[in-house]
Amino acid sequence: MAYYHLRNQKNPTQNLRLTSSAWNWILVIAEQSGWNPMGTINQSLLYGQAFRSNDGHPDVETDNGSYTPTTSRLVMLEDALNLMDALEQAFLAYEPILETTYRGIFRTEWDEWHEKSHPGSGILLALSDFCRFGSFWIEYKA
Repeated sequence: MAYYHLRNQKNPTQNLRLTSSAWNWILVIAEQSGWNPMGTINQSLLYGQAFRSNDGHPDVETDNGSYTPTTSRLVMLEDALNLMDALEQAFLAYEPILETTYRGIFRTEWDEWHEKSHPGSGILLALSDFCRFGSFWIEYKA
C-alpha cells in the first residue's frame, strides 16, 4: 500500500506515516479550513544539486511544488505553521454525524468530496502537533 512518510527537517526521528488517501483527504480539509499552500521545495534544488539531462539543461520537475510528490519535497516553516492552524480549525469544525448505527459509520460534510470513509479526527490533531515543530519532508513510498 502506498503511503507518505513525513519527517521533521531538524529532527528526523520525529515522523508520521499516512496512507495516500489519508494524506490527500487532509490536504483537502486543510484548504477548506483556510490553508493557502505555499508549495514545496525539491531536495535537489534546496541543496543546489539540480539534475541535468543529456543536453546539459536542468531536468523539468514533474511534481513542482506538489504536496503529493514522487520525490522528496520540503514543506517550509511558515507553510507548516499555516497548515497547523488550518488543521486545528478543521478539528474544531469536525462534527461527525452517525449515519447508520448498525455499522458505526460516521459521515461529515466533506463526505460529498470523497465517497468512502475518512480517517478519524485524531489524525488532524496528530498532524497539527507534528507541524508545530516546523519544516518537514514529504516522502512518497510505493
